[in-house]
Amino acid sequence: MDDAGRYVDRKWDNGVNDVENFPEDAARWTGREEQRIEDIPDRIENRVDYDVDRVEDIPEDISGWAGRKVGDVERFDDNVDNAYDQGNEDPIRHEVAEID
Repeated sequence: MDDAGRYVDRKWDNGVNDVENFPEDAARWTGREEQRIEDIPDRIENRVDYDVDRVEDIPEDISGWAGRKVGDVERFDDNVDNAYDQGNEDPIRHEVAEID
């Protein structure tokens, strides 16, 4: 049998298998879709719970953010003080000042 004949036979067999498997495939698809519909209330409830939790967490999130910003400002102040002190102690600065 040539390639074209084998191709036609394979296509015919696949078509026969598709027809034979149709009832099971349709039942499986129907079951999956039915489950998706049955899951809708749970999915909605989970989403609402998630959103409520996020809203309830807002005060804590804001206070944490504010605390981090206060820490950033304090570190900035420390870094400015340290940079100033290091600049005063820098020997190159003193040499330049002596040239004047």
